[in-house]
Amino acid sequence: MKILLVDDNKEFLDTTKDILEQESFEVETALNGKDALEKIYHNAPSMILIDISMPGMDGLQVCKTVKEDILFSYIPVIILTGKEGISDREIALSCGCDDYIIKPFEPGTFIDRIKWIFSRSSRDINANPLTRLPGNWVVIKKLEEKIKSSDAFAVMYLDINNFKVYNDGYGFIQGDNIIKMTAYTIMNAIKHFRNEGVFVGHIGGDDFIVITEHDNIDKLCNKIIEEFDRNVLEFYNKTDRKKGFVKAKDRQGNENEFPLISIAIAVVTNKDKKIEHMGYVNQMGAELKKYAKAKGGSSFVIDKADS
Repeated sequence: MKILLVDDNKEFLDTTKDILEQESFEVETALNGKDALEKIYHNAPSMILIDISMPGMDGLQVCKTVKEDILFSYIPVIILTGKEGISDREIALSCGCDDYIIKPFEPGTFIDRIKWIFSRSSRDINANPLTRLPGNWVVIKKLEEKIKSSDAFAVMYLDINNFKVYNDGYGFIQGDNIIKMTAYTIMNAIKHFRNEGVFVGHIGGDDFIVITEHDNIDKLCNKIIEEFDRNVLEFYNKTDRKKGFVKAKDRQGNENEFPLISIAIAVVTNKDKKIEHMGYVNQMGAELKKYAKAKGGSSFVIDKADS
């Protein structure tokens, strides 16, 4: 677990960093809020420990910025402060932080608290261990909520084509990197359109789901495809990139040429019809995804009223 520790007191930083590293945590430090945000955006940590009072951008502002960003809102944030009082705690929690720890603290208790908060955070969002995106249980709950509401919505099912071929040829570590790139690409595209109330989940493997409003859904699909097709080229060697395909064995053991991986998107929406249960969404999503995958390359298919 990687922790970003932020405090303008260098002595406190060094001491606390030693405590955390003795427990085998990977620790990165920052002396101010601006530096902290740059490090978060460059390489997101598993948890953020940040002092409440710092010159310039303080801990509360950093926490609020992180929690309002769809790319990083899942990261647990713990506010550290030397002030003890109900009002301070209420202020800290109002910015969206996950907990609040008073300084000075006893090292053993401090470590136990951090482990508990991280465990609770992972349990609450049922996070996928690779992408830290919400998993199946939360996806189901979100779908149920949308179907019961009167809101117009769209459900996007996203799947990577030829992922197994890539995994077999380039290895599971690179395969994991493709998965993480896909998660980032999806969320970055959503952020581009500033969609409110959007939900992104990682069902497992190379399958993702997005629940969002149906406005501009075609533009969102095109944005994801555009960025995915550009980003994925970086994960191939020059030879395969130039050829536009890889050689691998099919399920019958015969060597064939397979296209570079692409992304298929199936969209189910209640724009022109009423959806009464989750079974319809899952069934239609599976059928539409087959159509999208059959098109070849990166593509999307949107459910229509009488389809």
